Amino acid sequence: MLKTYRHIIVFIYLVVCATFVIAGDPPSLQEQAASVIQNGWKAFEEDKKPDEALIHFNHAILLDGQSGKAYFAAGYVSQATNKPDAAIEYYTKSLEFQPDYASTHMNMGTIMLRKGKVDESFQLFERARTLAPERGQIYVKLALWHFLNEQFPEAWDAIKEARIRQAAINEKFLEALKQQLPEPK
Repeated sequence: MLKTYRHIIVFIYLVVCATFVIAGDPPSLQEQAASVIQNGWKAFEEDKKPDEALIHFNHAILLDGQSGKAYFAAGYVSQATNKPDAAIEYYTKSLEFQPDYASTHMNMGTIMLRKGKVDESFQLFERARTLAPERGQIYVKLALWHFLNEQFPEAWDAIKEARIRQAAINEKFLEALKQQLPEPK
């Protein structure tokens, strides 16, 4: 997947380099990568063009191969477009350069849970919780994990923590949990 867009990215890179040669002092590769990442998020979030966003993020990776943010962004788009194997590949690279980025752990944990890799998913969710205990969505993911593993009291404990942090919780999930174990008072 990383090689798919290489020829397009190399062309874009050459155009960018030529532009800076004409204009004068070029920004660093890291600065260029950060700008390209911003363009990628715009393409994904505002323009609703995930393929274009992925081209931007891969371009950023070519500019700065140690940009955990670029790998995370490419993983996020891959996950959002139902390409879990590509997302895992990008998230794994992201963690090499940003091991303490909670969102990467949480998102990768979600993919692992869907793939049935229960132990790995729990470790990733727990690491995300340790890194960002204020993020309510992590507790929602932990509640789901506990629910799927028939640990209903622990699921309710995680729901309580998610509510404290004002996280959005799916009502159908809450109803399913209530059917297994009534909500504690």
